[in-house]
Amino acid sequence: MSVGQKLLIGGLKAAGEPTRLRILALLRHGDLAVGELARILDQSQPRLSHHLKSLTQAGLVERLPEGAWVFYRIQRRGWTERLLQGIFSKLDIDSDPFTTDFSVLQRVRANRAQSAASYFSEIAKDWDQLRALHYPDAAIEREILGHVECHQFERIVDLGTGTGRMLILLSPYTQEAEGLDLSHHMLKVARANLNRAGIGNARVRQGDAMNTPFESDSADLVIVHQVLHYLEQPERVIAEAARILKQGGQLIVVDFAPHELEFLRESQGHYRLGVSEDDMMQWADNAGFSMQPPRRFDPPSSLDKGISVLIWKATWRVSQPADPSVSKLSVAEQQSKPPPNVSFEFFPPKSDSMEAKLWESVARLTPMAPRFVSVTYGAGGSTRDRTRRIVTKIAQDTPLLPAAHLTCVGATKEEVLGIAVDLWKAGIRHIVALRGDPPEGIDAKFEQHPGGFRDSIDLIEGIRNCEITPGARFEISVSCYPEQHPHSRGWDQDIAFLRAKQDAGADRAITQFFFEPEVYFKFLDRARAGGVTMPIVPGIMLQPNFKGMKRIADLCQVTLPDWLYEVFAGTGDDTVTREFITANVAAELCHKLSDQGVNEFHFYTLNRASLALSTCRLLGLKPQTVG
Repeated sequence: MSVGQKLLIGGLKAAGEPTRLRILALLRHGDLAVGELARILDQSQPRLSHHLKSLTQAGLVERLPEGAWVFYRIQRRGWTERLLQGIFSKLDIDSDPFTTDFSVLQRVRANRAQSAASYFSEIAKDWDQLRALHYPDAAIEREILGHVECHQFERIVDLGTGTGRMLILLSPYTQEAEGLDLSHHMLKVARANLNRAGIGNARVRQGDAMNTPFESDSADLVIVHQVLHYLEQPERVIAEAARILKQGGQLIVVDFAPHELEFLRESQGHYRLGVSEDDMMQWADNAGFSMQPPRRFDPPSSLDKGISVLIWKATWRVSQPADPSVSKLSVAEQQSKPPPNVSFEFFPPKSDSMEAKLWESVARLTPMAPRFVSVTYGAGGSTRDRTRRIVTKIAQDTPLLPAAHLTCVGATKEEVLGIAVDLWKAGIRHIVALRGDPPEGIDAKFEQHPGGFRDSIDLIEGIRNCEITPGARFEISVSCYPEQHPHSRGWDQDIAFLRAKQDAGADRAITQFFFEPEVYFKFLDRARAGGVTMPIVPGIMLQPNFKGMKRIADLCQVTLPDWLYEVFAGTGDDTVTREFITANVAAELCHKLSDQGVNEFHFYTLNRASLALSTCRLLGLKPQTVG
């Protein structure tokens, strides 16, 4: 596959500097944090951060935030992999400074292993207590190997990797493997274990097993080992496994059978006491798997009370429509797909009656188990205090995870970061970082506030560098524009700006609303070609007032297709019909996106619970018990 001249020249320029070559040589041996690179190269972190930013912008390395740490990983796919292979095939890496760097790297890894061992020694007693309750691990691992020994996989994903044991076990059977875990401490243990075992084709990264950073259709085996009993909604992990598996890919799930050892909730943090066979079969069927009955391993007979272990194997079904000419699926067929992850956006109310409506909407949408709910600002930051009050109440009085919008408008850097600190203290862990609209509105020119942040990139960097409390790290979402920003000077500028947001520390981008799936996928292609690797979540508008929607679309320069004018024509004041159309238009757009692997949507609710509920129902989402 060929590569554009601009990308290639950018990659060569980034690599063509002595310190950056040393960084790339080190990263070929595995992921490293900024502090670790600083110790190896004996350079300051700010200087190294500059080099790493250049390498990241060129697409040669990937930035992996992990708690208060940031790890960097060399790219091992596509044109970047071929470029780096060519460079290092001509480079004498058996001479200084590379040999000295590698020697120091070994000492850094030894320190990492010692730190991991120290942490694991603190929890080893609990792990040993649990192991004593069930069938020996070695026999269970032999059963897992029995499922894979006759295969050679391209890519294995381990969801909830823990100590990395499954990656070590399965590494001989795959070209590459990657483990995901939310715990920074466990990832330290996993990295140390992989290094100790000499595993070169497996890596780990921080992330949520219910909302992974992996591309759709990117793995041919997913393993979920002793994870589901920690989760309130384990079915979402099974659905996520279906999304990232290729058709015909395999899923292996290992977990405890139902038991009555209540003490494990307190001592080990188990949310559920085992997983029933019926539940697992239902989750698998809903997600599109053909699942075999589990193998059961009962505890040693010497135990009065023990736990049985169940091992399930499933295959992601390859389904063919009976009539290839039929492109539209029925509602029943659509709802047989794995349900998507959703999030909702609310705006701060301006009156007591509107506030009552907001809290009614929050209450009605809570059972849909959104990934998060965000609360906006008014233009010019006019509702900043109300936004803060509402997200605080959501965090403290509901089971939802709130995300507070934070902008650069009308405040100094110190004032904005003071708000961020207050949000953290109130339990908010997610910020939607935006430049913000001027007080005069979206079409007015933005003027930097005296002593304030210059733009959203400056704001993101400020949040990341803000010393809130040791280990504190906000999740940061940002905006993006699939039909270009209203003040855009062209696609190159838009994509470069989005890439800069990512490099500054953004975790996710949420799009402006749109109505044609091609708009999203063309934008996604541009973003990926420009080095944007973070998730790009489609923003879906739920506005039943067509005049109001047209006014917003004109301001934001969003295209309203001709067919949308036609379906709303003549609806006038017929609220029921307009809401019916709105929900169905939104659901059909989501289905078209879902058909091509998109599994997360952000709904602009306008504080209207009924429309959001109707749309979610059409997508197959059902109310959950949340609390």
